[in-house]
Formats: sequence, structure tokens, C-alpha cells
Amino acid sequence: MHTAISSWLKGPAWSVGATLVLWGILFLSFKVRGKRLPHVTVPTQGERVPSLAGLKAQIEKGRMGVDMALLAAMGTPLIFAVAYGVFVFFQSTAPAAEGVAMAGTLGLIMWGCAVLKWRATGRDLSRIRWLHDAKAMVAERVSELKLRGFMVFTDCRLGDRAIDHILVGPKGVFVVQTAIGLSAFQADLNTHDTATYDGRALFFPGKEDHETVSQACEDAEKLSEWLSEALDIPLAARAIVALPGWRIKRTSAEGISVINPTQFEALFQYVRPRPLTTEEVALISARMEQLCISPGPSVRTNAPDGSTVDLGERGGSPG
Repeated sequence: MHTAISSWLKGPAWSVGATLVLWGILFLSFKVRGKRLPHVTVPTQGERVPSLAGLKAQIEKGRMGVDMALLAAMGTPLIFAVAYGVFVFFQSTAPAAEGVAMAGTLGLIMWGCAVLKWRATGRDLSRIRWLHDAKAMVAERVSELKLRGFMVFTDCRLGDRAIDHILVGPKGVFVVQTAIGLSAFQADLNTHDTATYDGRALFFPGKEDHETVSQACEDAEKLSEWLSEALDIPLAARAIVALPGWRIKRTSAEGISVINPTQFEALFQYVRPRPLTTEEVALISARMEQLCISPGPSVRTNAPDGSTVDLGERGGSPG
């Protein structure tokens, strides 16, 4: 009895082994090719978004993952069936019905796992692409402020702090941070839910975010201290948080500016100026070049037009 059972189990076991070898080859290939690219984690609401260069690298890695998962999904039934056929071909007796049923069941299970993995990697790639497009949209909107006389510095690092954009211009120095979470993930950037801002925290549907605003304020304070010490002039940088994919309902005139990226132009029409001399702008800009790289690439997704923030709720002028 034991011999008979083990005999019809050999075929399915052979097929499972051959399929696992295929998966192992694809996994090792992905790991070897993926080592050339940096790892970027997908942020939750309020966490800092990686740089555009990091997101672009993660997109390439995600594409590789999707390709490997697709090969696994397509190759699993083929390898499984061929391996079982080879086993049966070299047997001197006809395959047992139990063995065929077991092989079919295991083959379907393994194929289903491969398909689920393929779909999961596709969803992850879609999210990373959305994050890239959302952050690139902020970079695109910020770069438009050059027409207002601002110098724009992108992807800056001050110690252990990463700053998305620093603006230096006629109205002062500004730190712009991009905050994106998966709760804002949509098919495109033209769909907006509403987040409430009370001057201290952001309130998303089902979630409160106390970190984004406080971290942006800390970044602006650190930059102010660094510039004031380096240039020997008192300077106070101001923080702005950009939230792609959201309308912002402001309930208090207090706090820093939190806006949808489409509102940069409107915002800077009302920002109170903290004037800098031409010499001070030149000195600050020279220091910024030590911290930052050039602006990122243009946005992929068509950015939504029109006002999405009621600036009338700012109670005067923001900043």
C-alpha cells in the first residue's frame, strides 16, 4: 500500500520541484539585477516621499518585478505540465488516477500563487508610478515660481534631514515639503478628496496626521539656523507643505501654509514678504548649491487645473 501511494506521488512531486526551480531562477535573476537600483519604500500618510531619482529607480525595479512575475505566471503551468509529462513518459506503467488528480490540483494551486504575485507586483508598480507623478507635479509647479523671481533648489539634504525644495527670492526663503500617502492614491491626480487643516495637524478621512506639519516646521527652523550661522545674518525660512491629490479645508488662520500643488501661484500672490537684498540672495543661493541638486524632470501626469484650495480661509495672508 505504501509503495503504491509513493509511486503516484512521484509525478506531482517531480512537477512541483521543476516549478520551484523555475521560480528560484527568476527570483535570483531579479535579485541580481535589482541590486543595481536603490531600494525605496512606499510611504504611508505623512511619511516623507523619496526623491524623484529614487522613485524613478524604484519604477525600473518594479517593472523588472512585474516582468519576472509575468514569466512565472506564464511558465508555471507549462513547466509543471512538461515535467509531469516527462515523468509519465519514462514510467513503465500508466499513471494512476490519484496521481493525475494530485498533479492537477497542485498545478492549479501553484499557478494561482504565481498569478496573485503578478497582480500584486502590478499594483505596487502603479502606486510607485503615482507617487513619482505626484511628486513630479509638485516639482513642476514649484519651478513655475522662477517667473516670480525665485531661485528653486531641489532634493536638498541638511544633516540627516531631506528637503524637497528650497525657494530663495524676493519674498524670502521657503522650505517646500511634499507629503503623499497611499490614502490619496487614485487612478490619476485629477481626483481630490478633502483634508482638513487646523493650523497644527491634518485630518484625512479616518486618520489624523500630526507629523507632517511639525516636521516641515522643524526643517525650516534647521535651515534658518544653518543659514543664519553660515552667513552671519538673521534669517527665518518659512515652511510650506504640498499635498498632491487633496483639497485642503483650512479651519484656522494659524500655522504654516498647506496647499494643493496647483495653488503655488495663488499662494505667492498673498505671502507676506520678508525682503532680501540682492547680495543676501546671492549669498544664500551660493550656500544652497552645497545642499541641493538641480530640479527634477517634468511631470508625467497632466496636472489638474483650477483652484482646489479656498485661500479666503487663510485669514489674511499665509506665512
